[in-house]
Order: sequence, then C-alpha cells, then structure tokens
Amino acid sequence: MQLIANQQEHVPSERDERKQKVICQAKQLLMQYQGMTEPEAHRFLQKQAMNLRVSKKSIAETTINYYSKKEKTMLS
Repeated sequence: MQLIANQQEHVPSERDERKQKVICQAKQLLMQYQGMTEPEAHRFLQKQAMNLRVSKKSIAETTINYYSKKEKTMLS
C-alpha cells in the first residue's frame, strides 16, 4: 500500500518549475514597476489570464516582454 501512495504524490516536473520561474519573474516586474505587493501581482496575473482565457504563464511571458522592451527604450 505504501508503494501505491508514493506513486500518487505529485513531483514537480521541470516544466512546472520553469512555469513557476516565469510567473515569479513577472510578479517581480509588476512589483517593481507598478508598486504592487506580491499578492496583488499574483492576483493581477490570475485575473488577466481568466479574462483573456489564456494561461498564467502566457500572461507572465507577455508581462516580461513588455517590461524588457520598456527597459531597453529607457536605456537608449
């Protein structure tokens, strides 16, 4: 019985870890540029994903791209 229980535990995959890293990076950018708290940034990403019917990872990637472009123009 113990063997079956161990097999059912969720082990984060490499893909899950990459997704979390992207979401965390987007939250950090929102906190830095928009003055949001971590829970506010998390909720913002969730809400945008729900409203646009896309994944949180997709919203996070868009957020990262937006602020990356913004930083480049600020440095020019």
